[in-house]
Amino acid sequence: MQTSYLIIICVLLWIILWMFTNNKQVIYIRKRSIRNRIDKIEKDLHFRYETIKERLEKEYEEKNNNIDNIIRIRKNELEHYYKDIYEKKTNELLRSKEDNIKYLQKEKEQLEGVIAQKNGKIEELKQAIYGVSPFSKVAAMAADYQCFWFDNNRHYLINRNRPARKAAEVVADVKTRYRELLFEFKQMRYKYDFLLSTFPDLKTYIDDEQALLHLSDYDNYNQFDTNRDRVHDWLSDEEFKVLSSTERNQLALDRYKNRNKTNWEIGVEYELFVGHKFRMRGYEVTQFGEINGVEDLGRDLIVKKEGKTYIVQCKRWSENRQLHENVICQLFGTTLEYKIKNNLPDNAPVYPLICSTTKLSPTAIAFAQRLGVIVRILPMGDYPMIKCNIGNIGEKIYHLPFDQQYHRTLINSSGEFYAYTVAEAEEHGFRRAFRHFAN
Repeated sequence: MQTSYLIIICVLLWIILWMFTNNKQVIYIRKRSIRNRIDKIEKDLHFRYETIKERLEKEYEEKNNNIDNIIRIRKNELEHYYKDIYEKKTNELLRSKEDNIKYLQKEKEQLEGVIAQKNGKIEELKQAIYGVSPFSKVAAMAADYQCFWFDNNRHYLINRNRPARKAAEVVADVKTRYRELLFEFKQMRYKYDFLLSTFPDLKTYIDDEQALLHLSDYDNYNQFDTNRDRVHDWLSDEEFKVLSSTERNQLALDRYKNRNKTNWEIGVEYELFVGHKFRMRGYEVTQFGEINGVEDLGRDLIVKKEGKTYIVQCKRWSENRQLHENVICQLFGTTLEYKIKNNLPDNAPVYPLICSTTKLSPTAIAFAQRLGVIVRILPMGDYPMIKCNIGNIGEKIYHLPFDQQYHRTLINSSGEFYAYTVAEAEEHGFRRAFRHFAN
């Protein structure tokens, strides 16, 4: 029994071994067959690839040659086309340029004629203004201009459908007479305006008929300007008669302070105010700007104390304005010129100082810091305006701001001072100069 089982098992093992061996050969044969087919397919694909590649390269070369030919042909066509357009446009521009040159040349000639005509008119005006008789010539020109409408009316009356010659003659006669009167009026008006602009003090007398009659008391303008009391400019006749000299001088001074001031007066008053502030602190002050006017070289004050000198420039400007760097540079330059003129070394204790009612711009601040310019913001305030001066022979005389010698009078000697009121000056024994009193 066991032997039978062993035989069966051996038979089964042999069958399994045979089947395994047989399947391995089959697989090998199939694998080889597949490899042969793959090699064949690769050869076919390579052949097809080479064939297609050769065909495409040939087609590409043919199309590329065709495109080059087309581009070359189109290029030649465009070159001929745009060459014609360029030549056409060039010729048009040349013709236009020549036309424009001719037009501009003509315009230039016309303008030169107009300019020559205008220059002639300007020369006539210059001769009229700066000539021997400017008022009469300008008055004649003004009269001719304003009488031009008479000529228009006369021309219309003569040339209308039914001419009115007699009326035209009447218009011509009226024009002649009107021109004579207008010429005289214009001539006198120009002279009148010129006199008022030259001598503004006359306006007070012209506007006041009573004051105008007082001019008959003087033989000439110099006598009038020298001897008149300028307090009268600020008071009425009644006030001048009723008030005492102290009262009317003070009232005139009060009204003078509240007047409308010129830019020069505003500047000088601020210089005097700043000078007063320095004197209150014990400085020796020279009102350089007040004395020298436009030739002050930008030095409004020269103040000294304890061996130090300050070159001061005063600027009383409105709050909405700013001082710019040009002011700083001018002050620095004039301080340097002061040192050079007085043979002082560079390290001498001379300092530029600016007093202003308004602020500096950022650039001006930078310049001031770099150049060593001292800046002080000082609002305008009240100060004593009356100059109390002691003459060479000991006479004590005070000057009001509107007096002739006010800005020429220096206050720098012992016993001299600035007073706030007329009463203060008179209490110290000062009087106004006789030459400022009316006869």
